[in-house]
Amino acid sequence: MKKITTIIIVSIFLQISPIYSQSYNIDELKNWQLKSYAESAMRQNDTYSAIEFYEEYHNRCNYDYNIDLKLANLYIEANNYQKAKEIYWDLYKIDSVKYLIPLYNYAEILKTEMKYVEAITYFEKFRKEAKKELKGNEKEMYMYLSAIQLQGCQYALENLKKDKTVYVTHLNTTINKAHLETAPLIYNDTTLIYSSMVVDSVPIVKIDESYKAPKNQFYAAVLKNNEWQGGFSAPKPFYNFDSLHTANGVFSKDKKRFYFTSTHKNKMNKNISHIYVSTLEYGIWQKPYKLNKKINLKNHNSTQPAIGDCYIENYEIIYFISDRPKGKGGMDIWFTIYDTKMEIYKKPVNAGGFINSISNEITPFYCYKDTTLYYSSDGLPGFGGFDIFKAKGWAANWEQAENMGFPINSSFNDIYFSQEPNRQNGFIVSNRNGSIELNSPNCCYDIFEFAIIKETKKDTTVLSNKDSLYTTNNIVTETQTKQDTAITSINKKLEDYIITTINSNTTNNSNSVIINNLYFDYNSPNLRTSSMFFLDITVLPLMQKYKNISVEISAHTDGKGSYYYNMELSKHRAFSVSNYLISKGIERKRIKSVGYGETKPIAKEIDRNGNDLPEGRQINRRIEFKIIGVKK
Repeated sequence: MKKITTIIIVSIFLQISPIYSQSYNIDELKNWQLKSYAESAMRQNDTYSAIEFYEEYHNRCNYDYNIDLKLANLYIEANNYQKAKEIYWDLYKIDSVKYLIPLYNYAEILKTEMKYVEAITYFEKFRKEAKKELKGNEKEMYMYLSAIQLQGCQYALENLKKDKTVYVTHLNTTINKAHLETAPLIYNDTTLIYSSMVVDSVPIVKIDESYKAPKNQFYAAVLKNNEWQGGFSAPKPFYNFDSLHTANGVFSKDKKRFYFTSTHKNKMNKNISHIYVSTLEYGIWQKPYKLNKKINLKNHNSTQPAIGDCYIENYEIIYFISDRPKGKGGMDIWFTIYDTKMEIYKKPVNAGGFINSISNEITPFYCYKDTTLYYSSDGLPGFGGFDIFKAKGWAANWEQAENMGFPINSSFNDIYFSQEPNRQNGFIVSNRNGSIELNSPNCCYDIFEFAIIKETKKDTTVLSNKDSLYTTNNIVTETQTKQDTAITSINKKLEDYIITTINSNTTNNSNSVIINNLYFDYNSPNLRTSSMFFLDITVLPLMQKYKNISVEISAHTDGKGSYYYNMELSKHRAFSVSNYLISKGIERKRIKSVGYGETKPIAKEIDRNGNDLPEGRQINRRIEFKIIGVKK
């Protein structure tokens, strides 16, 4: 749901505005004044004031359906799911064509309420009607998103059993207030840094009075008698600007740089978050300054820095979240590399399609010990809202993301995963049941602590952000296991695995080779064991023998599913093949991976009578290998 996405991003960017009120009686305002004041409040990012005006207008004029839609969207921004749900359903019943998207919103709220079976019914209903009524990019986007939602509902139904080794508890009211607490940072064994507005109500600001609105700032909590006690002033380098929101702190690995986020308004009155750094020089923390314009792109958000390892000496990776152009969609994880010797930050790079979806990825946290990135996404199948995922890797080289499961995740928004060095304890931020209420249940975000009592080995659930049911990569049937064992014990010549050579449409008229017996799990980008074996005896020895060639690995799908789904799935499969070859010692610069989706079929999938041709679809689902360069 776009508006759920809006509020969670608004919250984590600290774009929190107080209610602005004047000395008036709302009952005395005319209808046009109510609408005008509401629109003005929306321009000021003042959600609660806009709700107040639109509610009054709605009570007087319940036939203005466009205003009703605005009000429902505002309720979602305030996480008032129940009131939004009622309006969305009423709008859909009034006009199922004009207000078809509210049906999608309605189904997503059902999912948040953990009514997964009912949500499946309405998502499927939405998809059926969207195929007929929606057009162009909007149709592609919502068909993709609704498929992810269906996949998430199915995943939730099969994974709601609580993990008895993980305990999640709500931190006490010395830390959690009735507004917003975010970005827990483990400073040391007995100190936790977090960001809070430290208010127990929505701030009321009268325009004709001089009033300094509260800001989110850094605070400290200390561990006393095995309980966290908050509300203390944060020491340096946790710098608080008087007039700006601050949050999202992280130290460099050598503890000589402290990065954090601060939010300001641009000329269009839009809240923009940018990244600052404070440096430790001669034992003294210096005044923070904003990172360069390549990182803090004008009029775009750059926020939530996280520090990661780099396998190049004197280099350090800084992951961050941005809505800058050329992303995968929505908010993406990007990274810049800091040269500690030259003291320069390199141009940011997108972290890639393995962890970024066409929706939103936020709040990254990198664990050095297990080289794993933890982050939240609403573009992968999960229990509801944002779920926390993890993926091994670094920079733009990642394994498939894995859902952290229940109870780390809930049906609400779960963000800001962080972990102590022992990896048995950590913190998350959530608006799940149990968080402190302000204006409605689940309105606000609190900090929760989790503890892993005992680690147990489990099958890894690998989730694909695709238009299909999720798959479990490590669960294989007895039949497949026997097949893989038989395949890896055979001994054939290279040409036995190459089924055909086709002409390529490239300018240099080179040829592509289709490799037989290269299989993936159903609707998953993960290579099977048997596929790795075939790469070991075909492409790998060829590249090891001829070290002067560079190649393109391209993946293709059939025409089933949406364009977005097919394109993303093919990209991920091409990445899987490339990454496997790289893991075997082939230089990355010699391999180019490309996903073409359904755009380059080589066989018919439907006959002249409209009948499906499974053989043609099978042929189109292929991996191609092409030599694209020869170094003299």
